[in-house]
Amino acid sequence: MRKVIKKGTNKLKITTDKNELKPGKNEVLIQVKAAGVNPEDIFASLPRFAPAKHTETVPGLEISGDITAVGQDVDQNLVDQAVIALVPGGGYCEQAVVSTDYIFPMPRKLDYADAAALLVNYITAYQLVVQNARPAPEETVLIHDVDSAYGCAIADLLKKSGCKLIGSAPVKKHYALEDFDLDLLIDYNAPDWTKQIKDFTGTQGVDIIFDPLNSKFNRLNYNLLSSGGRIGFYGYHNQSLFSGKFSRKKLLQDNKAVFGVDLTWLARDTGQLKKITNTLFSMIEKNSISPLVYKTFSLFQVKLAWNTIIKKQNTGKAVLEISV
Repeated sequence: MRKVIKKGTNKLKITTDKNELKPGKNEVLIQVKAAGVNPEDIFASLPRFAPAKHTETVPGLEISGDITAVGQDVDQNLVDQAVIALVPGGGYCEQAVVSTDYIFPMPRKLDYADAAALLVNYITAYQLVVQNARPAPEETVLIHDVDSAYGCAIADLLKKSGCKLIGSAPVKKHYALEDFDLDLLIDYNAPDWTKQIKDFTGTQGVDIIFDPLNSKFNRLNYNLLSSGGRIGFYGYHNQSLFSGKFSRKKLLQDNKAVFGVDLTWLARDTGQLKKITNTLFSMIEKNSISPLVYKTFSLFQVKLAWNTIIKKQNTGKAVLEISV
């Protein structure tokens, strides 16, 4: 089987492994058709997170494919079923052994590429929007990096919310975001982007901000918030995201809130994980949401796929086609 090996911080190579994978107790073997490409695959390779330089790992946190074998205590009827799955790495490989806690039936309305674009971004977006921010109709929401796969997922969940949606993205991508029917699109690289938002909202300010960007935006975002406003942070797009502080006293005085979301903790709460995925699947069946795939890349184009994310060329999700 072919797989992508990441060595140290930034070296990628495709190798062939002749060892056969076998599922153990409560596990299944999946023939991987597609894998989502996430910033975490790439930026977890930075020195802050990276293993020792000699360590080899297989990237990839989400996959779609077909179950080809099952282990002990697993229903044999699962064989040949199309599924999507979360994996703790190892997704850039033609085969993957996955715990039954992290496999889900592939929604009928999605193909393998679309399905591989769903879990990481939409589960994170659901936590941000539904479980934490809880927007009310007529509230104003600013989605930074709306062109990213995470940003597109957030906008997708909010498109029928009745909220006023503002998206920030490089101006060259604005044309690709027209289908989201955003009320205002701004370029966060423009020197007057905060003024554009203030002109749009008047004295009201912004009620909710979703931000994966550099911490240099912290003060600007905070000053845009209305009383009762909240900022949701997520992702590891930039290491400086870990810097920047908020005063507890000032949050109290200004009646504002800050929260963060990371998918890692949810992996330990499989009951909540399945509840969220079932809700998302129901929304897909009702045509309420639909993952946006920017482009599919072959396994041999993995470096190109990564560069697409690094250079922020994508609008939506980059997906690797692992096997056909």
